[in-house]
Amino acid sequence: MAILLGSSLALCLALSLLLSWLLVRERSARLAAEAALITGANQAADRALRLDLLDRRRAVIAPIESLCLAWASSGRPDEALLAEAIRALAEARLLFADHLQADLDETALLIVEHIRGHSRQREAVRAGRHDERADLIGEEIIRERRLKPKIEMLRNQLADAARMA
Repeated sequence: MAILLGSSLALCLALSLLLSWLLVRERSARLAAEAALITGANQAADRALRLDLLDRRRAVIAPIESLCLAWASSGRPDEALLAEAIRALAEARLLFADHLQADLDETALLIVEHIRGHSRQREAVRAGRHDERADLIGEEIIRERRLKPKIEMLRNQLADAARMA
């Protein structure tokens, strides 16, 4: 009887140890699975942020491309398109690398001056100062010659930077 009691206790102890080992193993597996889920969620969140940044960068490039297309088709971009390009350049300052900041600022200032030139032309026409308008058109041509390559260069740089992101 003592042997039976001793064997029962030894069996209970062995089963307790086996159960403890199985619980530790199951807990380790659960913790590993949770860690894998957290890592996957972090990767998905990171991917979503990168896609959002890419979408925002592409949205910034669109008005600049529209401006390039307007000039490429020998058209004169309207002030709304120019204003949208200025807004896009301001947004690009937030989304793109620092080495582009000076070009973005300079181009935005050139577009602002271009819009002011259009306003001065309209005022000259309203006031009947057609000789002044002819001079202003000459200034517009000079501004466009400076602005078009700058816009084209920025469009290419921004598109390249958006692809790399």
